[in-house]
Amino acid sequence: MSLDDSFGASSLSLHGLVKDSAQEELKVRNVKTIKQRILEHLNATDFPSHVEDIRFSCGVGNWNTALKHCLELVLSNQVQGKRTSNGWIFWIDKEASKN
Repeated sequence: MSLDDSFGASSLSLHGLVKDSAQEELKVRNVKTIKQRILEHLNATDFPSHVEDIRFSCGVGNWNTALKHCLELVLSNQVQGKRTSNGWIFWIDKEASKN
């Protein structure tokens, strides 16, 4: 094994670490934009929305991902949510936010 071979291998592994951290940062940014899009959608509607409506209008690819982010927004008290016989619905209480 020559010095060049070992240098090349270490530079590749370092490049992989940089690439992985960039991908993680992109995932964090993407999570923020999904939540922002959900909040914008709920602010624009006057009635509660089902997860599928939120998923479609916000451009989220997976129903479970949309539900996860909506439930996280409920836990942070930014939106209200209720489990019904047909699934979850979410809304923003606009009268409470005015006061």
